[in-house]
Amino acid sequence: MPTEAENALFIQDAAKAALDYKKNWAFINVLDDIEPNDSCRGAKNLGKIGIIASNDIVALEQCTLDFVIEKADVDSAAKAEWKAAHCTGMVEQLEKLGGGTRNYRLVELK
Repeated sequence: MPTEAENALFIQDAAKAALDYKKNWAFINVLDDIEPNDSCRGAKNLGKIGIIASNDIVALEQCTLDFVIEKADVDSAAKAEWKAAHCTGMVEQLEKLGGGTRNYRLVELK
């Protein structure tokens, strides 16, 4: 049975292959009443954050992580535990594979 790290590498490679196959993508994350279903310390529903969209999956996922992790009212040790428990390093690895960039500019639309 593959480890979590091996699964993460498989997901990164599969995502990069899909991005290479088709060039015009649009990605949307709806951050609406996210209910945590794990045992991370301090995990709670963060309410309605909003909708995030991008043509860069890496930027979108980094932005999502920034919203979800930074909006949580927990100490820095808990945030570090969350990042480790939820494989947030996959975003960095996909960036290294050329799948996009973690740098983004947030534009609010009303």
